[in-house]
Order: sequence, then C-alpha cells, then structure tokens
Amino acid sequence: MGLGQKSGTAQASGRRAGWLDDDPLAAEAISLETEQRGFSTANFIVMTKSAALEAFEIAVIAITLGTASNAWREVLGAVGVAGVGSVVLVVALHAYLLKVPDVFIKLGTGILLSALGTFWLGEGLGWDWPLGDWAILGLLGLFSLIAALSIFWLRRRDQETASLPG
Repeated sequence: MGLGQKSGTAQASGRRAGWLDDDPLAAEAISLETEQRGFSTANFIVMTKSAALEAFEIAVIAITLGTASNAWREVLGAVGVAGVGSVVLVVALHAYLLKVPDVFIKLGTGILLSALGTFWLGEGLGWDWPLGDWAILGLLGLFSLIAALSIFWLRRRDQETASLPG
C-alpha cells in the first residue's frame, strides 16, 4: 500500500494515519505521561508567542485596510467586533469543541481557508461573483460537499479493500 492510501481513510474514521505508526514524541524522547498541574512556563511562552503573532497579523491587516480606505473607524470597529465575537464563540462552544476530534477542526479550517482564498483570488483577478460577497457561502458549501464526498469515497474504498480476500 502506498504512502497516502491509508492516511485519508484513517483520518476520516478518527484513527491515526497508517504512515504515522512510529510515535514522533518517543523518537525525540518526549513523554506526555507525566501529569503536570499548575502553571507551565513552557506552555505560557508558546501560547504568548502564538497570541502575539496573531495580534501582529491583525494589526498589519487593520493598518493596511485603514490606510487604503481611509476608514479607520470602520476598520477598528470591525477588529473590535471580531475580537469580542471570537471570545464569545470560544466561551460558548468551549465544552463542545473539546469533544470534536482535531482532524475535523483542521478539516473545517481548511475548508474555510480554501473558500476565502478562492473568493479573494477571484476578486484579485477581477471576477464579478454572481452573489457578491455572499458567494463565499456558496464556496463554503462546495468545498464542504467535496470534503464529505471524499470522506465517503475513502471510507467505501477502505471497506471494499478490507473485504477482498488475501
């Protein structure tokens, strides 16, 4: 079986990909078995750097949009609404999101990035989208449908392969 043949099916069914048989943490002599309670300096540094990087990205985008459109109030208001909205969503969905397998969170992120990237590519090329900005929802639906069909096809192929003799 080739490198990518089992990986898609494994991820679609929530199992670890077949080509990831070796434990990458064990190869680096890292153990997650120890239960650590309280403050973790390493986690704090990593999360602080991640948050700072995201804040810097938002600042660059806001400054670019504010400078290009000369609409600072609207840009800063949108950044504030997005920040508050993100916090509210995370707090409201926190317990649910802990139960969702990370592969589906990654899939959703990939679908969102693909839809927005396709829309912005079209905008950059000067395309007139049929529904304007609402075309993003159509792209989200299209990419979600493609992902669902791919998962269905991979699961079915895996079941057919498993039922073959030998």
